[in-house]
Amino acid sequence: MDPHYSADELEVITVRELKDRVRMLRTARAQQVAHELWRQAELVFTSTNPWPKRFLRNEECTLHGLCGPLGRGLLLEMLVKLRKTNFQRLIDNIAQTEGSTPLTIGVKPKLRKGRHITIDTADFMHSQLESIMAGRPQTPFHVQRNLVCALFAVALGFGLYSARWWLLEQFGHAVWTVPALLLALGISYGIWYRLTYWVLAKMRILALYMAFTDQFLEQ
Repeated sequence: MDPHYSADELEVITVRELKDRVRMLRTARAQQVAHELWRQAELVFTSTNPWPKRFLRNEECTLHGLCGPLGRGLLLEMLVKLRKTNFQRLIDNIAQTEGSTPLTIGVKPKLRKGRHITIDTADFMHSQLESIMAGRPQTPFHVQRNLVCALFAVALGFGLYSARWWLLEQFGHAVWTVPALLLALGISYGIWYRLTYWVLAKMRILALYMAFTDQFLEQ
């Protein structure tokens, strides 16, 4: 299957339908990888939301509600990018290379001894989703996240240092203002983190699961 998803379809596809895809896939390997991707989706959704029962554990919830207003466009955009990916060839290449050579996307998979290949395959696709979508090496999502957090910390330190000296010049002291600035910046960062990282993290694994299972569903 290679469907073109629309915003209207997100209103009718339920969590139960997504979860049931695993047993309808053509091959045992695809079922195993999809099962691991779904497990990772559950981890992402429950770890990035304080009310996990509202999401993947509510099997009657539709994708429209699952994604929310900020995630729907992201999900559809990622699904379009993933349509050109040949997942059968990708998982075959991962198993054949055994981590010794880069794949066609230019990234070398990391396989761990003693762990099932399907777990490594799912982990690799999840962590390297940006490279898979682009078809060439890209900075992984978790690295982008860490860089943004580091830059924010540097900016925060510089901003507080500058504000402290400005306040000292204006008022002669800044004892009460520094905690207030820290609180304001902390709240701002929390809002940014909630609206970007949480939403993006959930849409990444959801798009990967949907695109992967689409290609292995029985006609």
